[in-house]
Amino acid sequence: NRPTKSARKEESYETVFDKINNFSLRSYQIEGLNWMIWNWQNNRNSILADEMGLGKTCQTACFLNHLWKCEPIGKKKFTNVGQFLVVAPLSTLDHWQREIETWTELHSVIYHGSEIARKKIRDYDVFYSNGNRQVLKADVIITSFEMMLKDASFFQSVEWRSLVVDEAHRLKNHKTKLAQQVRRKVRWDSCLLLTGTPIQNNTDELWSLLSLLDIDEFGGGKQCTANGSVNDTKQDAADERALIKFQKKFGGEKDQATGGIVHQSDAIQHLHKIIGPYMLRRLKSDVESNT
Repeated sequence: NRPTKSARKEESYETVFDKINNFSLRSYQIEGLNWMIWNWQNNRNSILADEMGLGKTCQTACFLNHLWKCEPIGKKKFTNVGQFLVVAPLSTLDHWQREIETWTELHSVIYHGSEIARKKIRDYDVFYSNGNRQVLKADVIITSFEMMLKDASFFQSVEWRSLVVDEAHRLKNHKTKLAQQVRRKVRWDSCLLLTGTPIQNNTDELWSLLSLLDIDEFGGGKQCTANGSVNDTKQDAADERALIKFQKKFGGEKDQATGGIVHQSDAIQHLHKIIGPYMLRRLKSDVESNT
């Protein structure tokens, strides 16, 4: 798990260079990497919302590589404990694997295909037997939104160290099956959402993502049964109360800066303040001078 406050030490990078391919991160990408690391060390899940084309994938790959190399997150020695799960659109899975191979030392597996193909992936590419235990041998499982639903039991059976969701605006409706799978069924220690699309179209959508990142701060708190699983009935009621509270606080006239809906200037300022620690968004026009 993430280090305690007393055990934390501030980590940051000034350069990230891939000697084999002669690639290096740009200064704004290093800023994004350091921001993700800082949030992780401070037990805060986050949204990297850079405009499309600014390299969210390579920043994320370097972030996962940092966790794997520098942080105490398991090192594949526990039963049913996985390192990283990346959920992304089907058309981007190969790109994700290429970026991970380019920027990291991690072993990645694309989890997709027919039912027979997926069983072979689970049997031969994902797990290995260690005595009577099944241990994950892949550092990163890359899969699609469709597979998250089709093979829900597999993804629920693993305790993921970190979950990355690309095009996270797919989760803006918290009542969909996909959102419920990510919010309540899949077990993860930390979560990073990626989106190049402005997410504050309305307070419901904004609340959906913020409450996923921090259920205690924005949601209704985790409502569990005696065996530790989510009590869906109680969770539905708690989430509804939290959403209504959020709507009353920030629902109203449109904020031109975020695209959200707010009441008045002090509410706008407060909304910006609470979003700030959780979300980093840069536009091409903001970083075009960076190298």
